[in-house]
Amino acid sequence: MIALNPKRGLRHEREKPLIVKYRGVSIGEFRADLIVEEQIVVELKVVEHIAAMHESQLLNYLRAAGLSVGLILNFGPKAGTRRVGWNGKRVEFADLNNR
Repeated sequence: MIALNPKRGLRHEREKPLIVKYRGVSIGEFRADLIVEEQIVVELKVVEHIAAMHESQLLNYLRAAGLSVGLILNFGPKAGTRRVGWNGKRVEFADLNNR
């Protein structure tokens, strides 16, 4: 279900299912926390700190969704934000906490 944020006018989908395919065959499904404007995957966490496994999870979501930009938002004791970029060949990680 696509919803519109009335304050910002942003379209978003919550718990969007993403089909995972291998060689054209469906092998499973992920559920992305949020997809905003059909362009950005947002993964919400409540953990001590953002770890490599969280980045890997988001990268898998990006590949499954066919998107190139994702954000991890952590609301744990050490709140933080990490940006993950994927261009089909190369991954870029950026810590957005110290800007």
